[in-house]
Amino acid sequence: MPLRVAALAAYRSSLRTDPWTQGDYDAVKFIKAIKREPFEGFATVLVHDQHRHLDETTALQATGWFGEWAAAWLRRQLGPTDYVLVPVPSSRTTPNTMHLVRKTAPYRLAAATHRHSSARSYIQDILCWDEPMDSARKGGTRDCEQLFAHLRYFPKRYEKHALPHVLVDDVVTTGGHLRAAACFLRLTGRNVVAGLCAGRTTIERPNGVFDLPEEELPDFEPPQPSGPPR
Repeated sequence: MPLRVAALAAYRSSLRTDPWTQGDYDAVKFIKAIKREPFEGFATVLVHDQHRHLDETTALQATGWFGEWAAAWLRRQLGPTDYVLVPVPSSRTTPNTMHLVRKTAPYRLAAATHRHSSARSYIQDILCWDEPMDSARKGGTRDCEQLFAHLRYFPKRYEKHALPHVLVDDVVTTGGHLRAAACFLRLTGRNVVAGLCAGRTTIERPNGVFDLPEEELPDFEPPQPSGPPR
C-alpha cells in the first residue's frame, strides 16, 4: 500500500536554480527552527491560514506550530480514531543511544502532535539503527534497501500494535527513510497509514511554500522474502 505523506513546508533543494523568493527564505528558516539550528532575521510561517512570526524569540514555538498542523491533518484523515506516532530515527539513534531519542527533532515533532491531538495518541520510539549512520544531508545513503538493512526494532512495554501508525520525520527528500521504516513496521504486522514531515525538499518551485499537497510514496519491497524484522 503506498504511503501517504504530508509536509508543512517546502524546503528548497540546493539543486534549484530559480531565484529565491521570500517564501523560500521563510520555509528554510522554519526548518532551521525545527532542527534548532541558528538563523538570522525573521520569517512568516503560515499555519491554518494564520501567519506566525518566527524569530530568535519564537524559534522554540515552531515545533508546536507543526504539532497544531499535524494533529489537524490527522483529525481530517482518521477522525476520532486513536493512533500511534513513530519518530523516524535520527542518524545517530542506535540501541545504545535510545535514552537520548527525546532530544531528536522527529521525537519533538511527534510529541508536539501528541499534545495537540484531540484523539488518544501514543508516541512509540520503537525504531533505531544497528549502528550510527551518516546523515543524509551530509552524504549519507537515502537508498531504501540499505536503510532497511540497518533498521532495528527497539521493543517497548504496552505497545499498541492494532492502532494505525503514523511516521514522523523532520524533512522528506527522496522518501527513502519513510519507505524503509514503513516496510519494516508493516513486516511486524503494524498498519502504517501515513508519514508527516515538517519539510519536503523541492526540486521545482512549488505553488506555495506552506501546507503542501500530499504525495504518495510507492511501497518498498525487500530484495528477498523476509521474516519479522529484528
